Amino acid sequence: MKLKDLEKIKLLETALMLGVMVGIPTGMLSVAFFSGDPEIASLAKLFEEATSLLNDNNNLSLYTFLSMLPRITDSLLSSRIEPTTEDYKQIKILYNNVVSNLANFLKEQNITDPAEIFVAYQFMFRNGYISYNHNFNYDYDMKDLRKLGGADVIRGTGVCRSISAFLTDLYKEMGYDSFNLLVNANDTILENIDKQGDYPKWKINKKTNKLVKIISKSTEFANFSNHLITAVEKDGKIYVFDPTNDALLIKGKNNKLILPNGKKGRMKIACIVNCMEYVNGNLGNLKLTPQIYKQLKNDTIDYEDYQKIYKNTLNYIKNNVLLFEEFYHNNESLYSELFEKINNVSSLIKRNNPELLIIESILNTIKERLQNIKERTQNKVK
Repeated sequence: MKLKDLEKIKLLETALMLGVMVGIPTGMLSVAFFSGDPEIASLAKLFEEATSLLNDNNNLSLYTFLSMLPRITDSLLSSRIEPTTEDYKQIKILYNNVVSNLANFLKEQNITDPAEIFVAYQFMFRNGYISYNHNFNYDYDMKDLRKLGGADVIRGTGVCRSISAFLTDLYKEMGYDSFNLLVNANDTILENIDKQGDYPKWKINKKTNKLVKIISKSTEFANFSNHLITAVEKDGKIYVFDPTNDALLIKGKNNKLILPNGKKGRMKIACIVNCMEYVNGNLGNLKLTPQIYKQLKNDTIDYEDYQKIYKNTLNYIKNNVLLFEEFYHNNESLYSELFEKINNVSSLIKRNNPELLIIESILNTIKERLQNIKERTQNKVK
């Protein structure tokens, strides 16, 4: 089974719901027609024949509820089912190979301390050394595969949950106890981060910029997560990094993470969402709240030591940049293969709601026809 097959199953589940609510022939065959898939059409016809008796039954509310159960069950089990598909497994193997190759490369350079790894990751992902086409940009154009969010970094686009997921996977590959943290970050902390790397700003497109503002505003006064960061432990010390914003964070009061430079702002751990996502299993590499609080009680690195490590590691990388170029070229074929496979996958929203693909197809068809009419009209005027 492939990921596209799961989308077809969801379409049939939608057809079943529509069939009960608005009539079997209307629901089933409309979805089959607009999907343009002969397999969907064939299965929809079978559904129509098998369930046509429902139209004669007066207990519509019961059958409506029953018709929704497959979709509800599907949604609850998606995080378990998706990783079992053929193309997901292929992408995971390629992704794991990249992470493993990067871990081995950093060990060869004697970059093994959590802070050193963080610096190397900052430099490499921001400059496209672990991305297809040697380029990475902050963008919501993601595939967002369950428990495999870091694969989008190799694809060349992603946001915090892609960037942080890759770093956490890298730490784990290098033998560290590492986990992701869902937090609510306010604008103040993002403005006050003392960024050590001084990297050029991303060229964020209008759509992504708009989404960022919407998410920021909608989560401003509620403790819902709007950001993903990484924590890693070594020798009883805890390091909390925000790789998206090149930041080190330390534990503050009331389960808040703050900046070590004393400037204002905070990231509050989204306890409920962390637990929900831990159970749901979409993100992976999460821990339950008691485990998080226990580890965050540990000491962390001294800020001045962190700054020295950052400066020394970055200087080493810049003085040996040809080694990093060589790493890119040695893994370029892996990036291309992963890009090709993952690009055939629908985004998370469309995998969960494949009806959007049908709507998108219809709208594109209407747009093309209107454009043709416009062009013919203009030609007649001429």
